[in-house]
Formats: sequence, structure tokens, C-alpha cells
Amino acid sequence: MSINKKLLIILLVLVALAIVAFAAINHSGKYQEQALKKEASTVAHNANTQLPYTFLNNIIAQSGAGCSVYYKSLSTNQIFYNYSGKMPAASMIKVFIMAKAMDDLQAGIYKNTDEYTLKEDDIVEGSPALQNEKPGIKLTFGALLEKMIVANDNTATNMLIDILGMDNINKYIQDKGYADTLLLRKMMDYNAQKEGKENYTSVNDLVTIFEKIYRGKCVSVGYDNQMLQFLQAVQGKNKIPALLPKNVVVAHMEGDLPGVQNDCGIIYAKEKYILAIMTDSSIDKAKTLKTINQISSIIYNSVVDKEVFKK
Repeated sequence: MSINKKLLIILLVLVALAIVAFAAINHSGKYQEQALKKEASTVAHNANTQLPYTFLNNIIAQSGAGCSVYYKSLSTNQIFYNYSGKMPAASMIKVFIMAKAMDDLQAGIYKNTDEYTLKEDDIVEGSPALQNEKPGIKLTFGALLEKMIVANDNTATNMLIDILGMDNINKYIQDKGYADTLLLRKMMDYNAQKEGKENYTSVNDLVTIFEKIYRGKCVSVGYDNQMLQFLQAVQGKNKIPALLPKNVVVAHMEGDLPGVQNDCGIIYAKEKYILAIMTDSSIDKAKTLKTINQISSIIYNSVVDKEVFKK
């Protein structure tokens, strides 16, 4: 074999190896995570939405986390979002559990006055309403619902998951078309987490269910109004509502896990709107919270005064 042919064969082998290596890198988990963060760094929008994209892009880019943002005006239906894919839900999954519970109430499967006994092994961390209660007390279905949302109580959530059935909750989620939402474990179930089981949703699913609740099209006007009352009474205020005027009503739900900070709500501003913010892989909780606060403040001020970022 001539030297030229040998060189040609070596060159072809090197090219083939380079192609294989490039494909492996592109399909690696680390590369895909970096690509997701890059994709989530620029806001997409429709042409008529009057929002300060430069400010928002700068804030999102400096978040130090995968950051997914979705805004929808309830007055004009204008929207923008930067990325809407499946992300860890944390307590955002409770909104979907609440909707399933309300649906069953309407169907007569349960009553708000139905009573359930709190057992010792029901009590888990992150339960501000029930963590210090004595096992053996009776809790009504309605009380569990309220505590799950208003106090963001994990024990109440787990009891409702047992009552409603995890499979039934997931079937409801699937039947209603929430494509990115899935309940795979109870709250604070560390063993399930170690097995790779996580609860998921997306900003798209969150905006969709919040708009249905707002418009009385999730369960029914009466039950949707009850859900709005719970969401307006949520005690956590350190994310979307943090920098808003104290008199602004926000019907929202928030959640957090290590590296995860989420919030979604209806903001009753001069023009009502829904804002969902989900973050993942955060390495600095304080910085991520600040990012959420700033995004919410920028959007609120641009809705209240559309000229504020042009002056």
C-alpha cells in the first residue's frame, strides 16, 4: 500500500473519530444542561407585547441558574416566554393536586366535612400547619386542602395524595392536557428522590391551569373561586410578591428544593396578568431569589407604566 493511501486511511479514521466524539458530547447530560441554560437566556415574545426585553434578558442571564419565565396578560392575551419545558415542580405540584381534589368534591366523591386521622408517620418536614400536631387528631378534607395551599404544608399534601390516589391524580393531570406535569413521589420522600423519582411541571402548564382557575374553567366557577381564595391567602411572599406594592393582590403558589426556586401567580395589577418563574440548578439561593424578585418587579412596573423603561 502506498504512503498516500495510508495517509488517506488515517485521515478518514480521524474524521470518523471526530464525528463520534462530537455526537457523544452533544448528547451528554452536561452538554444538554448547558444548552438548556443557554436557550433559557433569551426571551421570546410576540410582536405587540410592550415589555422591556433588554432588562429581562440581562437579569435572566445573570441568574446563575436555569431560568424559565412565562408572562401572559389576562387583559390582552399578550405573552412572552423564554423556555417552557419539564422542570422540577417542588410545591407547584400542589396546585394540580388541589384542582383534582376540587374536581372530586364537585363530583360528590368527597365532602369538605369528611374526616381523616393524622398518623405519626404522616408527619414530615416542611409542615408549618401540622408538624407540631399530635397524631390521632381528626382533620377534614377541606382543612387539608386549605393547609396544603395556604400554609404550603407537606403533611397535608401527603395525606391528600393518599386519599385521592397518586395514579388518580396523574390520570386527572393527563386527561386535562398538562403535558409536562407528573407526580411521582410524596413530599419529602428522600428514598424516592434517591431512586430518581421527581415531580415535574412547566411554566406553560402553570400558566394554563392558573388561567383556567381565574376564568372559572378549571372545575367550575364556585370551586375555582375557592381555589383563588386559597391562592390569595398563601403565606409565602419572598418571590414574585416580594418587591410589589403591599396593596397588590397576588394569587400564587411557590415552591423550593435544593437548587430549585419556583413561583407562579395571578397579579391583580392595573392590567391583570399571570407570571410563572421556575429555576433549576441554582448554586446561590439568595442570588436566584433576587433574580425572581427583579423579574417580577420589572414586569409589574412595565405593566403599570409602559413608559417607565423608556425614560
